[in-house]
Amino acid sequence: MEGCDEYTHFMSQVQPAAQIASTKPKQVNRGWFEFGGTALPKIMKTRDEMMTKLRKIHGKVTNSMDQDLKDLNKQVKDGIDMAKSKWKAFQANQVCRMNTFAKSAWVAIRVLSRGDDRHHVKLKRIAMKLPNGKNPKQTKST
Repeated sequence: MEGCDEYTHFMSQVQPAAQIASTKPKQVNRGWFEFGGTALPKIMKTRDEMMTKLRKIHGKVTNSMDQDLKDLNKQVKDGIDMAKSKWKAFQANQVCRMNTFAKSAWVAIRVLSRGDDRHHVKLKRIAMKLPNGKNPKQTKST
C-alpha cells in the first residue's frame, strides 16, 4: 500500500495546479492608453477644457494662457510616453513568459511587431513560405 500513498500525495499536488491552469481567464490585449492610469485622462481633460476656453475668447489669449497650454501639452505628451513604455514592458513580459503561456506570448510578439497604434487591429496569421516564395497551401501535390 506504500505506492498508493505516493500516488495520492502526487495527485493532491497535481490537482490544484491543474485547477489553476484550467481556469486561467482569457486575457484581452489592452491598448497603451489603459496603462496611463487615472492621471492621463485627468490631464487630457484639463488640456481639452483649456483649449475650449481659448477658442471661446477669440484672439484675446494672453502669454500666460498660451504658456499654460504648452505646459499641459507637454504633460499630456509625457503621460502618453509613460503609458506607451509601460505597455511595451507589459508586452515584453508576456514574451518572456513564453514557456508557460505560449499563446499570449505569440500575440504579444505580433502586437509589438506591428507598432504602438496597431494593437486594436485584428492580427494577420503568420505563414511560412516555401523556398520558391509560394505559400504551401497554394502548391498542389501530385
